[in-house]
Amino acid sequence: MSNVLIGIIGVILFIGLALAGALILGDDFSTSRASTEAAAIQQQLSQVGAAYEMYRLKMGARPVPASAFPHLVGRETMVAMIPRFLKTLPPSTDRPNSWWFFVDENGDPNARDPVYVMFNIAGRDRSAEKVCDAVAETAGMADANGKARVFGKPPADRAQGCYYYEGSWGYAQGLSGNLHFFRRI
Repeated sequence: MSNVLIGIIGVILFIGLALAGALILGDDFSTSRASTEAAAIQQQLSQVGAAYEMYRLKMGARPVPASAFPHLVGRETMVAMIPRFLKTLPPSTDRPNSWWFFVDENGDPNARDPVYVMFNIAGRDRSAEKVCDAVAETAGMADANGKARVFGKPPADRAQGCYYYEGSWGYAQGLSGNLHFFRRI
């Protein structure tokens, strides 16, 4: 009988410790996942920007989109760079409601000489917000609470980062509330 009682106490103790661990460490696991995805997106922005520059330098022109889908100009331009300059499309390309763009200072995706590679996520998905906050914090663009700030276009004093978009800048007109990850090419 005492073995059963000790077993029940052990199970209750184990469940209590598991719940305490989840409450205490839950935010750390969530933050860790966002930090990992943030690092991945920053790396993808860097690789896509470098591939674009290599294409432009070797071929003497900007990559020509594989097809004429204006709303997919970034993705189609990336497809034009595969396999010689870009091995594959970035995994984040498959994220729902996301687009890649190459734009100039005015936000024009059809500009001859773009200066930014942009990754846009539409809507306010909580996991995407955490990733944007992590990128903004890494780039020194976060507010005092560690949250990404609101901007109308990429800040001129930053080479990369993420922000919440509000405004009427180039391709982003009408996309207020979206998350913009960017890297200067």
